[in-house]
Amino acid sequence: MLELDGLVVSRRHGRSRFQLSVDRLVLLPDRPTLIRGRSGSGKSTLMDVLGLVLRPERVGRFLFRAAGEPIDVGALLERRDDQALTMLRRQYLGYMPQTGGLLPYLSVADNILLPARLADVEKPGYLDQLSRALGISRLLQMSPNQLSMGERQRVSLARALAHRPRMILADEPTASLDPVSGTAVMELLLDYAPSQGTTPIVATHDDQLLKHGVAQMLRVEVDESGGDGDTVASRVVSE
Repeated sequence: MLELDGLVVSRRHGRSRFQLSVDRLVLLPDRPTLIRGRSGSGKSTLMDVLGLVLRPERVGRFLFRAAGEPIDVGALLERRDDQALTMLRRQYLGYMPQTGGLLPYLSVADNILLPARLADVEKPGYLDQLSRALGISRLLQMSPNQLSMGERQRVSLARALAHRPRMILADEPTASLDPVSGTAVMELLLDYAPSQGTTPIVATHDDQLLKHGVAQMLRVEVDESGGDGDTVASRVVSE
């Protein structure tokens, strides 16, 4: 589904510089992946790269296979083909941020359907199917500000699935939830999403989530030997 190697991405904050290195990373369909690491290690930076919203400083190979021949994402990034990258995100990627990221001026139903409408793949009846499966049918006509945090994350998951993407990127999806709600959301993410043909990629610093079944685990760790006084260097390793 996704393969990259030789990737380096940097971010600057004032005089400080953060650098994340990925020697090799392969994400396969139907293999839910957990990316863990302490706060500030670079998990969100990696998710932004995988979500095609952050341009790496350099990359040897970056391929995305949706159907048929793989798409050379590295070439699209090199020639700054933002239109093609937007189409890739719109068609094949779902995103689930920490606090839901719902638009306050849309109803729950319209929030869920927005990605499918943008990709022109809205399917009659799929909203009802999703909302029943995720236990949010009674929320559809509400506005986001009427929802609890747990309900917002369920709605966010429905929205991420609405256009039937190949991959969902969930960045700390349980960080704002109590343990019971967090466990419920994580179980839905890791169990229901694959049943819809979508592979979840979940970033977290919560080791309690390791008890949930995942096929692959990665760790983003600060390289204590890398960088200099003004640089924090991190790397991605398999566990």
